Amino acid sequence: MLEVIKIKYLRDYCLTVWFSDESVRVIDFEPYLDGEIYQPLKDVNFFKKVILDCGTTSWKNGADFAPEFLHKKGKTFKQAVSAKYTILASPEICKFEGIKIFINYGDHAPPHFHAKVGKETALINIKKCSLLEGSLPATKLKRVLLWAKERQVELLNNWNLAVAKKPLEKILPLKTIKKP
Repeated sequence: MLEVIKIKYLRDYCLTVWFSDESVRVIDFEPYLDGEIYQPLKDVNFFKKVILDCGTTSWKNGADFAPEFLHKKGKTFKQAVSAKYTILASPEICKFEGIKIFINYGDHAPPHFHAKVGKETALINIKKCSLLEGSLPATKLKRVLLWAKERQVELLNNWNLAVAKKPLEKILPLKTIKKP
């Protein structure tokens, strides 16, 4: 019978869990916090107060998860680290007309994105839709600024995701204008 033998709070809604079969898993509980019994766990401070009880994770409100469920849903350290660095290494959110758009994780304020054409790179202020630094060919810069105005809400959303070290969402390219 599989049992949890040790637990440690990691971050957010993640725990490191040691099992009786000598395996260790990192489990992100956030997707599983639905339903009345799990509602209090959405408060991170309450979630952190996890205890080991009867061979599994448990909380004072009676919420718990079966060890088999935890084992199945958890990731090995190698899988967890690989997933994290895959996310952090993939900041490209759009590509159009030879222009690559990306937002770096852990970047400096103000909220901005990078636009790259060949070897030239420009930093674009998301809130002002203006050039912060760098350069692009004039026609490409105009297209990037036009795209930024069209996609400002999505860009700010991605900036916030990057700050939270969460996967970025792809954004549609610039709408093509058909000539009459």
